[in-house]
Amino acid sequence: MANWTGVEFDTSSNERIELVAKFERRLRIEALLNLESDLNGFKVRQLTAEDCLKLDYADNKILTGGIPDESDFAHFFITLKSNKEKRSDKQIIAQVARGYKTKIFIKSVYQFVDYAFNDLPSGGKGKGNTSYEADPKVWLGGIIDCVASEYGWDYDSIIKAPVARTFYLYQNILKRKIGDKYAFKNKMTQQASMNELMKAQNG
Repeated sequence: MANWTGVEFDTSSNERIELVAKFERRLRIEALLNLESDLNGFKVRQLTAEDCLKLDYADNKILTGGIPDESDFAHFFITLKSNKEKRSDKQIIAQVARGYKTKIFIKSVYQFVDYAFNDLPSGGKGKGNTSYEADPKVWLGGIIDCVASEYGWDYDSIIKAPVARTFYLYQNILKRKIGDKYAFKNKMTQQASMNELMKAQNG
C-alpha cells in the first residue's frame, strides 16, 4: 500500500491546484449568472436539463455514449445555440461538417458537457464518471423534486435553468441537510490535488 503521509506540495504544485480551483469556481459563477459561451466558433447557451432530455430522446451519442457522427454534433449545436448566434440551422450544419472530425473540436464539445455535469453527485452517474453516462432518468426526477421542494420553484423553471446551476444548488441542499457527513464535491480541484500527490509520491 502507498504511504500517503508526509507529502508536501511545492510552490508550483500549489499554484497548479489553485489555477484549477479558480477555474472550477469560474464555471459555477458562469452557471449562476447563466452566461453564454463561444464553443468551436458557435455561440451557445448553458446546457439545461431540458436539453439533456432532448438529446437523450434523440439518442444523441454525445450524451448517450457511442461514437458521434456529423448529425450528432449538428443537433447538439442547433439545440444549444444562443440568441446571439446569427447563423441559420443550415449554416450551422455546414460549419459542423467542415470541422467536426478534428480532435480539438470533439474534445471541446465533450469538455463543455462534462463541465456542466461537474457538480452532479456521483450517485447520479450510473456506470461511470463521464457525462454521457449520466442517464437523465437516473438523476433528473429526484434532483428536480428536491430543488423544487426547497425553493418553491416550478418544474419549468428548473428544467430550463442551467443544469450546472441545479447541480450546484442540489449539492448545497445536501450539505445543509446532511451536515458534516456530506463532503461538498470540488471534482476538478480534488483531481488536480490527487495528480500532484501522485507526482510527489513518484518523485
